[in-house]
Amino acid sequence: MCCPSDYYFGYKLTLLSTWNGIPIAYDLAPANTDERVAIESLLEMAQGCTIYGDKGFIDCDWQIQVQQRMGNQIWTVLRKNQQYQHSPSLNRFISRMRQRIEGVFHEIQNTGRNPESTAQQNH
Repeated sequence: MCCPSDYYFGYKLTLLSTWNGIPIAYDLAPANTDERVAIESLLEMAQGCTIYGDKGFIDCDWQIQVQQRMGNQIWTVLRKNQQYQHSPSLNRFISRMRQRIEGVFHEIQNTGRNPESTAQQNH
């Protein structure tokens, strides 16, 4: 939750990619949009999939709702203070998946296909 004095400018990129890092769907949302809200339409395109995401998708209740509505299983690295913890090997696997996604973001931004700058130029 942000304070009334906090301002966010720009866009937030939400992205689904394959194991190989090939983007299959993405969307731009205002920077102050909750990541869970921003990814909803993309998750509908990939029903019944296993999704590895960052800590912005940790909310257990939201994960259960997504699984019930769309059949998607969401996996994230957990916070250290959470009671339930994944095995160290699962945490490493999820972290490797996140590194691939960050690599995809980096490639998009550095190859002239930056949707954020394109969206800002069009407004």
